[in-house]
Amino acid sequence: MQSHYPTQFAREMGCTADEFVKWLHAALTEFVWQCETSQAHVTVSNNGKSEGVLYLRWQVLPERRIALLRLPRLHVHYQFDGVADEVRTRFMQRLDLFMQRGGG
Repeated sequence: MQSHYPTQFAREMGCTADEFVKWLHAALTEFVWQCETSQAHVTVSNNGKSEGVLYLRWQVLPERRIALLRLPRLHVHYQFDGVADEVRTRFMQRLDLFMQRGGG
């Protein structure tokens, strides 16, 4: 988990678009948001007060192949508009917790 998140950044994630949207549904139950085919808009709120918007866009990348292993890849772009640094950090730390996957 990071201690600071810029207003715009991109990540490569090891998941399908369907998995990513399912994770968003789980993570964003407390927020107002809309999802389309390859993008979403989230109203970021703090104690019930709207603090701005997070725009998400994603694009499916070619799968990563390592020997016989095949991993899905998704390029996700995050853009915050009007969200204060501390609110953005708290929001992203919470979202990152929902997106974490462990192995073992």
